[in-house]
Amino acid sequence: MFFKSLFLSAAKAVTEVIGETAATGAAADTAFTFTPANFVSNLYYMGVGMLAIFVVIAVIIALVYALDGFVRALTAKHSENK
Repeated sequence: MFFKSLFLSAAKAVTEVIGETAATGAAADTAFTFTPANFVSNLYYMGVGMLAIFVVIAVIIALVYALDGFVRALTAKHSENK
């Protein structure tokens, strides 16, 4: 019941915002325009973002390998003590 009323109030708010945008013509001001020069200048940021993702994935892989080695060492040490 709570989620239904929350959903309905959110839907009403979105409908009001869309209606206000259409009435004021604000959507025309934010129309999508493609400028190739801006696209080319933003390729740098895309490359930096992809590099950052690659570095994070590499760090996660390194941590998993280190954790695997640590657990194997503990397991081997534990099995020797038996």
